[in-house]
Amino acid sequence: MYSLTDYDYPLPEALIAQTPSKKRDESRLLLLDRKSGSCSHHHFKDVDELLEPSDVLVINNTEVIPGRLLGKKETGGKVELLILDYADHTGLKSDIGEVVCQCLIKTSKRPKLGTVFHFDQELRAEVIDFEDRMVTVKFIYKGKFEQILYNIGKTPLPPYIKRTEKDIET
Repeated sequence: MYSLTDYDYPLPEALIAQTPSKKRDESRLLLLDRKSGSCSHHHFKDVDELLEPSDVLVINNTEVIPGRLLGKKETGGKVELLILDYADHTGLKSDIGEVVCQCLIKTSKRPKLGTVFHFDQELRAEVIDFEDRMVTVKFIYKGKFEQILYNIGKTPLPPYIKRTEKDIET
C-alpha cells in the first residue's frame, strides 16, 4: 500500500495560505494533465471551462466540527482534547447523556484511568483507556452533544496555520 512518506514533499511556508480567499471562487486551482504530465495554474471560477463532458466533479460538502475542547482537570490543571472519531457516532444529535470517543490529549501529566475533565455547559469526560497520546473518554453531558460541541468547542487547525481563534470567527 502507500506509506505516509509518499505524501511528503517540501512546501515553503510562504506558499501556505493562512486565510481563505475572501472570494472563494478566486482560490487558486492547479490543473494536472494526466496524459502529458504538465501543470497549469488557474482560478476555481474557471473550473467549468476546464472540465470535459466525460469528467466527473465530486463536491465535498463536509465541515470540520469544533471538536477541540479546552477544560480543566479536577486538580485545576489544563486539558485539551481533540475528538478523532466523531463521524463514527450516530445519534449524537439526540439527548442520550453519554458518548465514548477517542481523542488526542494534551496535559501537563499523563492522566490516570478514571480521571475526570470538566468543560463548560455541564460537559465532563472520564478517562476510560489510554494509549500513547490517544485517550478514550466517556463524555457525560446534559442536552445534545452536538449542540454542546458547537457552543463550546473550537475549530482545530493544523500546526502550519498560524491563526488565532479570534481570526477564525471573523
